[in-house]
Amino acid sequence: MTTKSSLTFEDYLKELWRRKTTIVAATFLVAFATAIVSLLIAKVYEAKAQLIVLPPRYKPELASQTPEVKTCQMLLGSPAVLRELYRWLVEGREVLDNLTKGEGMTADNIEGIRSLNAAMIQVQTGRDETIARYVDNLDASGLKGLAEFRPKKLAEMTLEDLGEMVRSEVAEEKKTAIDVIYSPIIVLRARGKTGPQAALLANTWASVFLKVYSDLVRNDIVASQNYISSEAARLQKERAKLQEEIRTSRQRYNLEFLTSRMEAATRDYGELQSELSRQRLELDYTTSRLATLTRTLNAVEDEGVWIGATTATVSGDKAGVAGTDREMRLKALSATQRSRRAATELQTFLAQYDLDTLRKKRERAQMDLLNFQSQLKQDTVKIEKIAKALDVARARLAKASPTLTVSRPSGGGTSPVEIPNPVWEDIQQELMRLEVENAETTGSKAKLEQYVKQLETTIRDEDAQLNRLSFEHDRLRKNLESAQREDDGYQKAYAQLKLEIYETAEKIGPLRSRVVHLEANAAAVRAQIDDAQSSITAGQTAMAPLQARDDAFARYVTFTLEKLHEAELAVAQPGLDVKVASEAIAPKKKIWPQRTLMVLVMTFVGFVGSVVAICLRDYLVATGIWTGR
Repeated sequence: MTTKSSLTFEDYLKELWRRKTTIVAATFLVAFATAIVSLLIAKVYEAKAQLIVLPPRYKPELASQTPEVKTCQMLLGSPAVLRELYRWLVEGREVLDNLTKGEGMTADNIEGIRSLNAAMIQVQTGRDETIARYVDNLDASGLKGLAEFRPKKLAEMTLEDLGEMVRSEVAEEKKTAIDVIYSPIIVLRARGKTGPQAALLANTWASVFLKVYSDLVRNDIVASQNYISSEAARLQKERAKLQEEIRTSRQRYNLEFLTSRMEAATRDYGELQSELSRQRLELDYTTSRLATLTRTLNAVEDEGVWIGATTATVSGDKAGVAGTDREMRLKALSATQRSRRAATELQTFLAQYDLDTLRKKRERAQMDLLNFQSQLKQDTVKIEKIAKALDVARARLAKASPTLTVSRPSGGGTSPVEIPNPVWEDIQQELMRLEVENAETTGSKAKLEQYVKQLETTIRDEDAQLNRLSFEHDRLRKNLESAQREDDGYQKAYAQLKLEIYETAEKIGPLRSRVVHLEANAAAVRAQIDDAQSSITAGQTAMAPLQARDDAFARYVTFTLEKLHEAELAVAQPGLDVKVASEAIAPKKKIWPQRTLMVLVMTFVGFVGSVVAICLRDYLVATGIWTGR
């Protein structure tokens, strides 16, 4: 044996090589023992089912709402669910024994059970409908898994044992549910001695959970419905009593009669006011007309255009009658000269300006403007249609994919290949055509807008010129007509003016009397309205609390009836928000024990342990701590 000072790494290697038989024997012994132990360990299989919690969506308040994931997990592990799961397993196993008559599960038994329905199973076994449906819905693998639960083991099983066989966890997976990409997934993991047993336990756990959850939701909704129904009946009875009290109060205060009386008086008052307003307007118009005629007469007399005898008659002045013939001739001559001058000016104007030609030119420009405006509207409508078509085409192009992935045979299998999407290309061509058509129509619209602006400017200029010439023509024509009227004779005009003044003055007296009479009638009707309004106000003040209570009862009754309808809909269509996303499938591989892995790991551990033990022994002997004996 080497000394402490001469012990090197090479010495360790030589010692290990010398004791290689011991290392190999120890390693093999550990691997063999591990293999024997792994064969003695019971096999464990694990199956998993998935529950999807649908995303929240609009529902009536009384309908079942989307539960929280934590609530689902708590309910899954609750004693109520585990107790119901245990009952399903026990009674299902008893039903299976009854159907197979204790002969065990065979191919013939499985086919015979699967050929029965829930009603026949219920009659033959005497079990309730829930257990009969549970057994009827099992497939061949499920029946085998149920048969593997031994009655004796089930009798000895406790809820704690059953809880250790099942567990749940939450996973966010890409599941599409009601147009929502992400929905929470609850994974139900169940373990059993065989794959069918584990799958049956996971699927039964999911079914029991949905049954318990559905019963809880339905019981809650039914209780709410019963309470709301009784509350609605009570409110309706109380409102009926209150309405009877309101009718009695109305009869006591005679509100219907007073209201009809006030409405009739209000209609009469409105008619009187309308007639009074019309008569006042007519009186004001007649008075204003008389003042206007009087001012006109005074202005004419001040200008001295009438003959002296007429002026003397109007003013009451008897002097100045001499010389009236001379003044009349001078005025007549002056009127004739003015008439001729006016006629000459009018002829000269018409010879210089052709108003009809100008009007026709203006009408043609107006027609052109209307045509261009019509074309402009058509282009605008067309642009709007093209814009809508462009939006639709862009939306379709955004939804479509430029390529399609198809599977083609390749090397005994299939491989995905991307090819151009013909639909996307058609949409792209349609979009290009619409954009070109939109550009052309927009350009045409811009040109039309420019033409319309030019025509509008031209029409405004022509209108201004035509208005100016028309005004000048009207002025000359009026001067001519005025001179002709003066030349025809002023006595007739003066007599007509005086007659109109007299007739207008005669109308004023009756109109004033009519206005005074209508005002008196309106005041009397107004007094009746005020009296009826006072009585109605007193009655309504006394009935206001009753009416307020009735309005409140009406709102309460409407609210309770709406809630009752929601509860009835919720009872008729409970609509759970938790669904089975995927059922458990019997696993073919066990999760425990992993024999190969155990043997490999323990082989490595045995090898390393023997090497370390040999090296440690040499170290202790070399240092004198241990003598090796």
